[in-house]
Amino acid sequence: TAGVEACVLNSFESDLLRSSIKGLFNGEPTSQQRATRFEKLLTQYEQHATTHGVPPEKQALVLLQLNRLLTPNPNAKLSLPERADVAELLLAHVIEPTKIWQGAHPTCNVTTIEHRLAVQAPDKLIQLVADITVQGRYIRTDGRSVEASTIVGTFKPDQDSANNLVRQR
Repeated sequence: TAGVEACVLNSFESDLLRSSIKGLFNGEPTSQQRATRFEKLLTQYEQHATTHGVPPEKQALVLLQLNRLLTPNPNAKLSLPERADVAELLLAHVIEPTKIWQGAHPTCNVTTIEHRLAVQAPDKLIQLVADITVQGRYIRTDGRSVEASTIVGTFKPDQDSANNLVRQR
């Protein structure tokens, strides 16, 4: 029965995410394009997860964290459209981790961890990003917290990131 419950949870999270995406950006000039892109990414993720033998409960956790990231919240540290950009990029990285790119920055150590999480624990990667962008902090497994306010330039994209966003959209 645990397998059936996981499939039901996965289906619920998938349906919830799809329905929220459709109405999430009403009034935004590119809302239909964004919804179409995200729907395509969700379908690709589901195919990828099935092909790679990801259990339904793990798929549901990824979708749950995406739902958290995209839930409207007036206290979030990033706007909803900014979090949608991040969600698209995260989902694309989970589908194709070889596309994680650090640009011209000496951040191999961070990129390596992001790649590893995208492959081994994508729900944890998305949870970490959701915690930082929504709550402004991430609580580590040892109980210590990482505060976004202590990271210089936390949410301002550099030129490489800004260029990637233009291509993404």
